Amino acid sequence: MSITLECRKTKSEMEIGYGNFFFLRAKVAELFDKNVWQQYMKIMEIPYGDDRKQALEKWDEDMDRILQASEMPSGVKDFLFQSDCAGNISRSACVALYERIHNYDNNIAYGFRIVKDSFGNLIRQELGFQDFVELIKECIDTNCDLLWS
Repeated sequence: MSITLECRKTKSEMEIGYGNFFFLRAKVAELFDKNVWQQYMKIMEIPYGDDRKQALEKWDEDMDRILQASEMPSGVKDFLFQSDCAGNISRSACVALYERIHNYDNNIAYGFRIVKDSFGNLIRQELGFQDFVELIKECIDTNCDLLWS
């Protein structure tokens, strides 16, 4: 199963697994605010079991406190904390994202798209952080939201 990130108007998209979507959003958090990023990553350390609910509530309280102190734009917070299953951010949130992340690249393949090669065969094309940035830029240029589902 994967998540589809999509520019609403152009229908350009990026398929990304749930794990890689977490790590993509974690990288965005790191580029905006190291404290938010550090707390964001701590959720991976919470074990499953009887104490998980209490640990998640504590994580939420700590994250709320960190976000209150953060100057992170609200649209970026929306990108980080909406459901993995379905969400969207506005063009203005895309602008805030783009301004901070457009110069970053880490050579990690986060997702993919299916394209036709020169013979008409469908092939999987890996997509990295800069491809995500290009999708954000496309949303800005066409004045539309970024969706995921």
